[in-house]
Amino acid sequence: MDKYTYLILDALFFIPFILLWILLFRKIILTGLKFIFISGLLGGIVFFVIDLPATLWGAWTTNYEKTLGPMFATSVIEELIWAILVFMSVAIMIEVLLERLHYSPHIKNTERAFLWIIDILEKNAITYKISGGFAAKIYGTDRELADIDIEVQDEDIIFIEKEVRPYITFGPDRYKDERWDLELMTLLYEGQEIDIAGTNAKIFNKEKQEWDNSSGDFENIEIKEVYSKNVPVESLKSLIEYKKKLGREVDTEDVRQLELIYKNFNS
Repeated sequence: MDKYTYLILDALFFIPFILLWILLFRKIILTGLKFIFISGLLGGIVFFVIDLPATLWGAWTTNYEKTLGPMFATSVIEELIWAILVFMSVAIMIEVLLERLHYSPHIKNTERAFLWIIDILEKNAITYKISGGFAAKIYGTDRELADIDIEVQDEDIIFIEKEVRPYITFGPDRYKDERWDLELMTLLYEGQEIDIAGTNAKIFNKEKQEWDNSSGDFENIEIKEVYSKNVPVESLKSLIEYKKKLGREVDTEDVRQLELIYKNFNS
């Protein structure tokens, strides 16, 4: 049996498994592709590091007779391929396990993240409203969702800190950049980012080139059904005004779509 026969047998062994992985876990594989490829590269590096002493026998040559391959009925090239595929397979299994445990950093589960944080807020009797890009999404914009924006009273943020601590990526603290100045706590749950912001905030009005007070209230809202749950959402008119002030490219697109929705709703 020559080296080409082994290559064919390797292909016949791996191809069905690879196809099965893709069939069962296509979404996981696609979202974690970078991690999987890096793992394959690591497998190749580890192979050379572990087999370094084999250089004494000419194991790195492509001449099949001068490699360690005959000792294992395989060539060095085949062993390298095996190492890469094994590491990639392990990476896929890790991704699948993390997804099953709801800890995957690559796969966003917006519904679970939303229901999780709303349950915590309501359990602690915290008044809140959905705002920002997620509110725009609820009204019908088609832009890809970045994060779940939720506004609460500044002093209420601290009440849930302990319960959400394992998922905190920022804060709770005062956050200020060129657009916002507010109390903020950012969470990452099931790959979905969640911003819990205080209502005693300032936003930079791009059109006026000055800071505006943005003390949100919980009266100017609409009750919307989101993932089979009725929740308070910033009113459509208020959301349009807010996004006009911010004036980012994404806000301009949201405003365009929201004004069409508002016009159709009131026609």
